[in-house]
Amino acid sequence: MNNIQVTAVMITGLSGREKHRNIAIQSFLNQTYQNAELLIITDGEPVSINHPRIRVLTAPKVSLGALRNFALGHINTPYIVQWDDDDYSRADRIEWQLSQMGDNEATMFRRQLCYDFVTKQTTYKDARQRNWGGFAGTIMHKYSDKRYPDKSKSEDSDFICQFQCKVLNNDANMYIRTYIGANTWDQNHVTWSDADNLIEPQPEEVTKMLRYYNETILV
Repeated sequence: MNNIQVTAVMITGLSGREKHRNIAIQSFLNQTYQNAELLIITDGEPVSINHPRIRVLTAPKVSLGALRNFALGHINTPYIVQWDDDDYSRADRIEWQLSQMGDNEATMFRRQLCYDFVTKQTTYKDARQRNWGGFAGTIMHKYSDKRYPDKSKSEDSDFICQFQCKVLNNDANMYIRTYIGANTWDQNHVTWSDADNLIEPQPEEVTKMLRYYNETILV
């Protein structure tokens, strides 16, 4: 399996997100699966980073779906994984998700944690609690000619509907979504703070994520 190349795609560009972006970049660099590259697409704030497994491309100001399609046009690896610019992936995320692909065109996670940088609280999220199929933002898929719709909300949900997608029974702490006060979606949508799903004390992976938030990237 280690000879299979994977590209992780990060879309970024909003100013003031460097420390949040560190979470995503450092969790990529710490992945146990090393035959992977991180492709960063920025349509705004410049991203300066020098690492042999990271590429940075500048794109015009267009919709989020169009930016994801721009990224797909610069990829030639057989597998692609979405890598949001303010979220955290546990060190074995790529290795484990790739091992679950099998003959499926795509996979996504059923569970995740969410850390709210505003309230400093962590919540547990299971897609079945909302009758969702899974969390589209965690998609890993085979390269194909399928493309995202030209929109800036729910573009990944619409995209994943084009695939035969397997929902994985993952550990919730394998993926931590964050709410930073300037997300595409509002606080309740991201954190599910209206549900009885608060986790105390903070999970170990959240503590690790917060260290990434405060550290300089190791390049």
